[in-house]
Amino acid sequence: MKILNGETYQCDYCSEVFLTKEECENHEREIHLCGVCGKELDSTFHIKHNFDYGSKYDGEILNLRACVKCLDKLITGVVKEAKGKIFDENKNLFFYQ
Repeated sequence: MKILNGETYQCDYCSEVFLTKEECENHEREIHLCGVCGKELDSTFHIKHNFDYGSKYDGEILNLRACVKCLDKLITGVVKEAKGKIFDENKNLFFYQ
């Protein structure tokens, strides 16, 4: 992040300007960095999900951005746990919308 005029802060990734250092740091972390490993994002993969009643995360919101490497690890783990049950009849990954 760059300090402009000693009063504002500019994002290193997109040049957006913020009034406080904390706002700029939060923006960089939440928009431009992988939520798993912390490296700069190389994709635009983003999951946002509101957990419903019955989940141990009831009322919580998952908001995750992930780089390609971490996304691959996530999908590999889900596929392994599901034992192949998340594929459609053509062997394509199948997700409910």
